[in-house]
Amino acid sequence: MCLSGVPHMSNPIARRQFLKTGSSAALGLAFTAFHGESLFAAAAAAAGGSALLSVGYAPMPPATGEKVALAPAERTLAGDPAFIRRGARVTVGSYTRAAKYDGKTGSYALAAIYPAFGYQAARYPRFQAWTFDGSNGLDSGRRPVRFNVPVTAADGLQFAIGKADETRVALTLGSDSSALKLQRGVYVIALRETPSESVPPWSAHSIRVSGGNLVVDTTTFSYIVVTLDFAD
Repeated sequence: MCLSGVPHMSNPIARRQFLKTGSSAALGLAFTAFHGESLFAAAAAAAGGSALLSVGYAPMPPATGEKVALAPAERTLAGDPAFIRRGARVTVGSYTRAAKYDGKTGSYALAAIYPAFGYQAARYPRFQAWTFDGSNGLDSGRRPVRFNVPVTAADGLQFAIGKADETRVALTLGSDSSALKLQRGVYVIALRETPSESVPPWSAHSIRVSGGNLVVDTTTFSYIVVTLDFAD
C-alpha cells in the first residue's frame, strides 16, 4: 500500500537486526532526548501548547477519482498485533497547509521513534522523516519518504510532532476507546498552528488523490498524510 511515485528508502534495515543492535549508525539516526508527554487520544490534543490538533483515519487509500471517508483515529476498535511481528512501513506522502496560514511563519517536524534495547524510552533513537519551515522558504514536506519502523507491544508505533514544543503521538495495539489505534491505512495528522484551532469534524471529511498526493476536502487546517502498512 503506497502512493505512486513515492521513493523507497534505499537498503532498508531488517527489524530484527535493528532491535538487536539498537544502533543509530545503521539508519543515520540522531540520538536526542525527547521531551513531552505521550498522547493517546485526539481529545487530549485540544489542550493548549500541543503541536498536534487531532488525527483522522481511513482504512485504505482512495483510488484515483474516488473518495474515502475519514473518521477519528481513536474510534478504531483495536490495534493490529501483526505489526509486532512484521513491523510498520511508514509513508509520509503529502502535506497541506491551511489557506489562512499560507506564506506565514511556522515550522513543524515529524520524527519516527525507534524502540531499541539498552535505551530508556525518553532517549530512543529517532529518524527525522519530515520537516517544514515557513520562516525561510524551506519546505521538505512536499517530498514523500518511506521507511520501516519496528513495533513493540509496549510502545506501539510512536512519532514526535513539532519542533520547539514536541508532542509524542502513540498508535497503540490495545482497545482503549480513547487511544489512537495502529492499523493499516491512512492517518491524517492535523497540526495546531494557533491556540484557537478547533478539532476537525473528521466524519464530515473525506480524502482523495489530487496531483499524485492524498488531500483532504478542506483547507481550514494544516495536516500531514501518513500511510501505514506492514513492513514485510
